[in-house]
Amino acid sequence: MSRKSGVASPVFESDRIQNLRKYQILNTTSEPAFEKLAQHAAHVFNVPIALINFVYTDYVWVKAGVGITSGNTVPNDISLCSIAILNESLTLFEDTWKVDCLLSNPMVASSYGLRFYAAIPIRTAEGLILAPYVSPTMCQER
Repeated sequence: MSRKSGVASPVFESDRIQNLRKYQILNTTSEPAFEKLAQHAAHVFNVPIALINFVYTDYVWVKAGVGITSGNTVPNDISLCSIAILNESLTLFEDTWKVDCLLSNPMVASSYGLRFYAAIPIRTAEGLILAPYVSPTMCQER
């Protein structure tokens, strides 16, 4: 794993970024297939928010979402997707408030109150991880 701008990045980062560019998926409008995936995640996890996010070099692009408007960006250094993209399979934080390394993360500690987070990788046909398929839950009480 390499590091850049304070965020861990996988050793395959350059290939992943090249594929994101090849698929011309960043900074584009949502598409029905991605919206259906987000709706499916919200249903499966029974949560009000589900997202399809693409992690780029310095930001995370919300391609599709339930409970959050698509087209938004989040800086890599605060997005849990930047952690999820490092994993070959499920990334699961059943209670982010019980994970010491996440307590200072603005998405967890601030008014967003991210409490539950699950993500699985979206892969290319060649098996390269492009993005996490995310289902977070916010909670206002601590």
